[in-house]
Amino acid sequence: MHLTPHDGLVIDDKFLPRVADAPAIKTTEVYKEFIDTGPTGGAAFDFGQMMNAFLQGQAAMYCDSISIFGPAADPTKSKVKDTVGYALHPKAAKYSGELGGFGMAIPTNSDKKAAAFAFMQWMTAKAQDVKITGRRRPAHALLHPRSP
Repeated sequence: MHLTPHDGLVIDDKFLPRVADAPAIKTTEVYKEFIDTGPTGGAAFDFGQMMNAFLQGQAAMYCDSISIFGPAADPTKSKVKDTVGYALHPKAAKYSGELGGFGMAIPTNSDKKAAAFAFMQWMTAKAQDVKITGRRRPAHALLHPRSP
């Protein structure tokens, strides 16, 4: 997520790693600053611990994803509810949007590819979106505004 603003790439067009390039090194330095100035033990925090540190006022900023919006506004979860502000991801060589996310894949060595693909189709179907969230995925709603 933080590599893109530094105009860096994880891999190039030939799928070769670019982790030793100047943008990747600069990004690593930025991450180190986050760790050095963040809460004690922050380098080992998982997603939940990172979010909780921010919500409990133990971290001055949360630079990850929009998933913080709901919990930050919830007075039962957030001690910082009335003091939270939002900003663009810091600009480096350029501005860049969020690149993170969750995904699904089927390993090439899987002996159950058909079953895995069937699960992926079921999991990402409209019925599952509506059952789990009460509506379609936001990206789908933007592309298909008449869809519930």
